[in-house]
Amino acid sequence: MSNTQSRIFIYAQICYVLVICGALQLFPGAEVFSTILALTGAWLIIVFTYKKCNHRNIAGWWTLLITTTVLSTGIIANVHYFTTISGGTTALPVLNNPDAHRYYCDALASANLPGGVLAPPSQRGYGFIISCIWQLTGVTIVAPLILNMILILFCIIISGIISKRIISSNRNHSPSWIATCAMIMTASICYYITAGTILLKEASLCFGIALCALALSSILKKDYSHISRSDFFYFILGIIILATIRYTFILFIIVAIILATNKNTFRKRTVAQLIMFSICICALLITSNYLSSINHNTLYKTAEIIDGNESTYFFFSSKYHYAYDQVFGNYFSYPTWKRILCLPISAITQFLIPFPWNFGRDIIYGYTLDYAHIAYPWYLIGGLILYFLFGAWKNAPSELKGITLTGIILWLIPAYLFAGTVSRYALPLIPLLIPAAVCVLDNYTHKKSLHIWGYTYCSLLIITLIVCYYLQQSEIQ
Repeated sequence: MSNTQSRIFIYAQICYVLVICGALQLFPGAEVFSTILALTGAWLIIVFTYKKCNHRNIAGWWTLLITTTVLSTGIIANVHYFTTISGGTTALPVLNNPDAHRYYCDALASANLPGGVLAPPSQRGYGFIISCIWQLTGVTIVAPLILNMILILFCIIISGIISKRIISSNRNHSPSWIATCAMIMTASICYYITAGTILLKEASLCFGIALCALALSSILKKDYSHISRSDFFYFILGIIILATIRYTFILFIIVAIILATNKNTFRKRTVAQLIMFSICICALLITSNYLSSINHNTLYKTAEIIDGNESTYFFFSSKYHYAYDQVFGNYFSYPTWKRILCLPISAITQFLIPFPWNFGRDIIYGYTLDYAHIAYPWYLIGGLILYFLFGAWKNAPSELKGITLTGIILWLIPAYLFAGTVSRYALPLIPLLIPAAVCVLDNYTHKKSLHIWGYTYCSLLIITLIVCYYLQQSEIQ
């Protein structure tokens, strides 16, 4: 970074603080001084973290600063909605999202505070983390939202590191370019970064999966002679987070470890993979046994995944699912083979939603849910990933094939379980898929086949979205 660039960036950071101050005046609700300090501190944490990356560059700095500004403004606006608009306070906000409300009440109960109600045992982890944060900050909705923002920003940095590791051979640009391109792509996925502004566990899940994926990238990497202690630490931390927040996601990591095993990795890193596999199994058994001792739950006794009645109720409770019901019928009553036959449509649905319309539909959950519907950057990235699968797979390095295949198979799991209607469960898998899109931009931007695919893909996407729009709107009316 040159002196001129450094000077401009210093001014930009000052503008970040001014934007925060302006947002607090425009959207009153959060306590001004403490929020300014907290959001400034959050940015300093990101600065410290990114400075440790040897691939940092000016584009990466700007990506993080712009994203931090967007997230900070979104948090302030959401707090304004939860408090001033809805008649709540920062200590007792009005949270219309039933999941967010449950987590907040559970956090109050965990801290032995008035208004608290314990959540079911399998859902208490996130509330417990919030209550631990309150030991430092006091009871406020602002603190866990800022934590979610920091975790999403960490995920953006990790996404760059993973891509740089995986795409070290057969590349035309520098490692810094590769990492920054991945960071920009990840930050452009509006639904992904929206998780950093709302009181849901998705930000923590994204962070936990990203840490595990960072360690798995070492297993896949051919020229890594061993897995570093830091990668093992990240892996263990990621598993602890998943075990605390949603332990069934550890199954995703087990599948990823198995998929990362081939003749090269198995010979060189057998011990590392066995250790990781053992850590996952132990975490899964310990957590499930602990929950069983509390509530006599079995390993899969979570309403979201196993209970067909509750899943069916959830599926049909929204009027926006009616059109989908006309195509599928009662999906949750289907046998396994029929669900597998429906998987292509389920995967496409999971890819497309949230649809880029009905912006006001989820505003009662927070202003930034509008932002989540800006899906076009994700559609573009998805188009690049599809081109990689069908046009660049043959010449891609094996480690890139491995991590992409892992991401796709894991992507299909929530699509199978929920007919593709709960796309936020696939958000944590973004860092596994981004390297494929980066590889296409790195190697194929001048290829005629990519240009032909671009026109074809955009045409099909537009037609599909138009059909989906009219199907949905006709059923709503």
